Amino acid sequence: FTGESPFSHSALDLKTLAMALLGSEYRSATKRNMPRNWFPNLPHTHVALDDALEQGHLFVAMLAERDARFRD
Repeated sequence: FTGESPFSHSALDLKTLAMALLGSEYRSATKRNMPRNWFPNLPHTHVALDDALEQGHLFVAMLAERDARFRD
């Protein structure tokens, strides 16, 4: 924890962000329907630390896509 929230006073879950980026319904915003380039080349082990790293990489990739779409 860095001492301040990167989300301000609100939060955004990955599924809702994916729904917005994919232009899909919430129920369709699943990993299966997400672009492969959003996912890191990391092992999917179900170990808590590995899962956290994967989620962090996924979030950063989604933010990068959002920023690329809405630049200017």
